[in-house]
Amino acid sequence: MSVLKPRRLALSVAALTAAAALLLGPAGPARAAEITVDTLDAAKSTDQNCALIEAIEAANTNTAVDACAAGSSAGRDRIVIDVAGEIDAPSNGFQIRSDMEIQGASGAGTTINGEYESGGQDVEASTGFRVNIDSPTVTRVTLSDMTVTNMADGIGVRLPEATNTKDPPFSSS
Repeated sequence: MSVLKPRRLALSVAALTAAAALLLGPAGPARAAEITVDTLDAAKSTDQNCALIEAIEAANTNTAVDACAAGSSAGRDRIVIDVAGEIDAPSNGFQIRSDMEIQGASGAGTTINGEYESGGQDVEASTGFRVNIDSPTVTRVTLSDMTVTNMADGIGVRLPEATNTKDPPFSSS
């Protein structure tokens, strides 16, 4: 039976560690979250679905909301609406307070609607999305593959009056 000397053992451990690093690759930077919207429901609830309002809250707060994955502070979260159809906007619009991309359903599309009935009451949303550009966490917002319609103020995306001077942080397609 052979006995490894301490120096030889240290070199063997170092060689194994280097080999493992080459095989596993670098850890790499943390990635932003992808959050999948799987319902057209407009309200927050605990129904084990991920509604758009919950997905935006998860991205804004970096915490899981109902069945929505937690957002990440590592980058711009991506919200993918996985069901085609119409989503009713909250009366004051969807509140965006961090970097995110919201991708409507591919193919059939997504409509954000501002006029609807809720609990026997007529609702008229003032805007589809309200982007808080004063927040230091809002530098880039992208909305794509969706239509925003029937807003009471006629505004699909509202940038509240800002006290900063940075450029508007959003794009749309």
